Amino acid sequence: MRRAAIIASIAFAALVVVSACVMVFGKFDSATFTQQLLNPVSDTAVSPSPQDGTPAEEETPNTINTNQLPDSSFLYDTDMAELNEADSYHDGQTVQIQGEVVGDCINDEADPSVCWITLQDNDDLNPVVCSVILSRENAALIDTYGDYDSVGTQLQVRGTYHLSCTEHQGMSDIHATVVNVIDQGYHSEHEVNAVVFLAALIISVIGIGLFLYYSFKSERSR
Repeated sequence: MRRAAIIASIAFAALVVVSACVMVFGKFDSATFTQQLLNPVSDTAVSPSPQDGTPAEEETPNTINTNQLPDSSFLYDTDMAELNEADSYHDGQTVQIQGEVVGDCINDEADPSVCWITLQDNDDLNPVVCSVILSRENAALIDTYGDYDSVGTQLQVRGTYHLSCTEHQGMSDIHATVVNVIDQGYHSEHEVNAVVFLAALIISVIGIGLFLYYSFKSERSR
């Protein structure tokens, strides 16, 4: 009995010494260290704090992008150029496109609650357009229709694509169900290029001079 008491005292003293050493080096606090020794199997893992004294950051498995539109765009995003070469596979599919509103808003004679717009993609070299039918409420979101003097509203449109719409004389279109404004339109001012203007003026003067010269020679040769 006395021998067992001595062994227990030595073990307890060793535990206290080890705990004190660990506290000095700042690895863990004494309570945590003692608990881990007495109960080595734990249901929750304890993350060590940084040695510089700053609290450990929580691990976040997902980062929220506050600029992302509230939709599942990764399921439906479609390139307008792809729809331009669409086949029967795309017919009846839910698609989502993005582009600039150009042209005008055209009334639907069969249904006054909807209208037509044209979306153009942002490819400056080879732009592609797509016809979209949408409600009057969604059409009210458009503040500018693109033309030579204006940049139209940028829209993101989701809806059902019809390769040959039976409701609209067999034309290809998208019946929009969700419309989001990506960027507002604006009126653009075209600055006069002085070099181009001067070159055009010189060419015009040379042309008029040649015309007068040959007219004069033609009169003298008679």
